[in-house]
Amino acid sequence: MNDFNEDTFKDDFDDDDDDRSDISEEDEVVVMGDALTEEETKIAEADWARKYAPTANFKVITDDNTDGKKKEEGGTDESNNRENDDDGPGPLNVLPLYAMLPPQAQARVFAKTPKGYKRNVIVSTNVAETSLTIPGVRYVVDAGRQKERKYEKTSGMSRFEVGWISKASAEQRAGRAGRTAPGHCYRLFSSSHYVNDLNEFAAPAITTAPVDGVVLSMRYLGIDKVLNFPFITPPDFEQVRLATRTLEILGATNQIGELSDIGRGMAQIPVSPRQARMLIAASVSGVKNCLIYAIAVCAGLGMDSPFLKHVEANDSEDRNDRNDDDDEEKEMKEGKKSNAPPPHVKFHHVNSDALTVAQCLLAYNQFVEANGPSKAHVFCQENRLHERTMREMSDLRKQLFRVLSRIGLIEEDEVAEKVSVSKIVIKPNSDLDKALRKALCCGWIDQVARRSKQKELEQYARDAEIRGENLDSMSRSTKALRYKPAFDSSSNGGLDDNRPVFLHPSSALHKTASEFIVYNDLIQTQKRPYVVGATTVEPSWLLQSECLLEGMDRVLDDPIPRYAPNRDQVVCWVAPRFGPHLWELPLKAMNVTELEKAVGPFATALLLGNVFQCFAEIKDKYAAKPILCSRIEGRSQPRVQNLLYELKKKGVCTKEKLARELARNRDYLRKEISAWLKAGKTHTLDNIWGRWK
Repeated sequence: MNDFNEDTFKDDFDDDDDDRSDISEEDEVVVMGDALTEEETKIAEADWARKYAPTANFKVITDDNTDGKKKEEGGTDESNNRENDDDGPGPLNVLPLYAMLPPQAQARVFAKTPKGYKRNVIVSTNVAETSLTIPGVRYVVDAGRQKERKYEKTSGMSRFEVGWISKASAEQRAGRAGRTAPGHCYRLFSSSHYVNDLNEFAAPAITTAPVDGVVLSMRYLGIDKVLNFPFITPPDFEQVRLATRTLEILGATNQIGELSDIGRGMAQIPVSPRQARMLIAASVSGVKNCLIYAIAVCAGLGMDSPFLKHVEANDSEDRNDRNDDDDEEKEMKEGKKSNAPPPHVKFHHVNSDALTVAQCLLAYNQFVEANGPSKAHVFCQENRLHERTMREMSDLRKQLFRVLSRIGLIEEDEVAEKVSVSKIVIKPNSDLDKALRKALCCGWIDQVARRSKQKELEQYARDAEIRGENLDSMSRSTKALRYKPAFDSSSNGGLDDNRPVFLHPSSALHKTASEFIVYNDLIQTQKRPYVVGATTVEPSWLLQSECLLEGMDRVLDDPIPRYAPNRDQVVCWVAPRFGPHLWELPLKAMNVTELEKAVGPFATALLLGNVFQCFAEIKDKYAAKPILCSRIEGRSQPRVQNLLYELKKKGVCTKEKLARELARNRDYLRKEISAWLKAGKTHTLDNIWGRWK
């Protein structure tokens, strides 16, 4: 690399004496003053540039490797003579550097400057701030900005915003220059802005992210008063309140904050509470190998997406920007992308983006086991996957196997099968697929969205027009599926009540257009909010979290309560509504706990043979319909009154209690049931009595 005259590039941050600089404070540069004409001003600018401005002559590499000079157009003879004396920096080899760049492309920043170039120029994100040190860096240009992910505590939405760095980060960036030789840092912001506006340090992570895991761990350790704990940097009250509410929704705690058995199991798994809840739900699903696959899902959700964008081969290493979602959608709509689908589309699961990542991870592990870790990069290159992310996912999967084996959630035979199981594909709508999606629903049951209806979109369009919003850039210009989150009230800082969110362009769920989904994250881009990590769920699965349901105390008159043999309980039905928008869900059966209301339907089931099958043989011999026991108008008949009285007297409303009473008294209820038979048919009761099954 050429050596610059460092005195030429002194700025406000130099500790050296200003007298050494070529441009002293006494030098007067007159540009466009009142006494100068426009032509005189141009001459003054050219004179200043000729004396003080550095030159940057770009060399043209010819076929015979001889260097040619390119003259500046419009330059004077004096400036051209100066150019001949000072070659300037020469041709620049510009290289990108960011976290999701493929490893082979990242390695180029450590290589020597290629022949024909005078120096390397590395355009990097803040990955070069602390994660790695590039040797030979002499100059650093610090824009003082960074793109960071911000989490809105009240709405649960994440957004990527460009903001100012802290003073500590600025000093760290300046330290990148001159690690192996004298260097210099140029900051593209003033010293007054550095002193007065930049924070000393970046905000601690505990104040900018959910604290569900912190609260769960503290509850598990017996620390109930989280806000009174002497944190170095304490979370605010709203964060703790939302974390407590989330743990209650997941079933980890009760309403007063006490840990449940599920919560104690979740606290022993070193992942987020949502992922731990998913693993516990998979372990009790009853489907073979469900937990083995759930571990792969959990490992995939614990990392960033490994899928790289499908771009042209000649610039695939330089155009990957995983946060530019709007541009990707625009290119898809305009047809600018290649017609060929990306190679990793073969891993897509039509019902879940989370299962898509799991299938990709299982295929990666299968390839590594067959070909060795040294060939892992081949699989990643062929399928456009980020190699480091895949390797970290695989390591996390192995660690989770060890942890779950230690706490007893995985049996030894399941551990022995984990290699062979990884070869099985998760078939859509199979028992395994439904069990995994139901487990995902358990972990993200409060992050539910329903496909927007046309009348909701029309209402939002009218409201937006009143507010003066431009819908062309927000909703109308995209073909992405629109969904409405369950919890999006604008009163708590979230989205407007009727504003839709959009299915991410890379999602595999566009073909299915599911009615209900759960999502892993909600990200706001410059144009619109996207749901990320979507999974199709059945409406009936949302009934498992009663704290999110409304109308559970209003029993329906139709259908009437009845005896459920599989539960051995009398059940009634309620019409639950989900979330603040009161979405309709399927009817839910609830156990009838009041004896007065349970004995009537139980007596009806007993006479019809739904409790003991032997009574089905004589149900056509009854003088009245057994349904009268369940109806109010039947309570006036003596045969109904006597049967219900005996059942209430002994507290019998289940098969188990009835069998216990019949074991004590063989003729229990024999007289009352005999009164139901037609005249001359009482002998039929003697033929079946005692055949209790």
